[in-house]
Amino acid sequence: GKSVPQFGAPAGQDRRDSEVIADTTRFLILTDLKADEGLKLAAYDDATGMPVPVGGVCQGILTIGYGHTGPDVVPGQVITQAEAEMLLANDETQAELGVLAHLPWVGNLAPARQCVVIEMAFNMGIDGLLGFRNMLDSINEARWEDAGADLLDSVAARQEPARAKRWAVKLLN
Repeated sequence: GKSVPQFGAPAGQDRRDSEVIADTTRFLILTDLKADEGLKLAAYDDATGMPVPVGGVCQGILTIGYGHTGPDVVPGQVITQAEAEMLLANDETQAELGVLAHLPWVGNLAPARQCVVIEMAFNMGIDGLLGFRNMLDSINEARWEDAGADLLDSVAARQEPARAKRWAVKLLN
């Protein structure tokens, strides 16, 4: 059997050594994430959508590019589109590795369902995704209608209804 990649693999380790998630599926994930997140080349407040200048105050989470967050994002920062693409690819890798480390059975799902789980991990972090215990149990047991209903009955679905509905449809198909 294949070994499951570990979350937080060394930066030099190429995740494509693992063929659990196909490149075509990864392309779909990146395409969805770009559409959902949008591209902002200047650091912004995710709560307001407004740029945060040097010395500015952030009400939500300081974000840049395609939804990238972390200690490397600072007020007043501006990046190129190429840097945004690199950050997105790295963030998707971390989401993918986290999913496969905690939920290795996701590797056996149909590509559309893999997209949902990995996009959720990107969107809310692996810990946020793991909070969807009922939905994950439903997915693992191939109870697709229950999984979709569990997803739609969540705070995340109320915050981002269009995204949640699209995910629920992907779980059914």
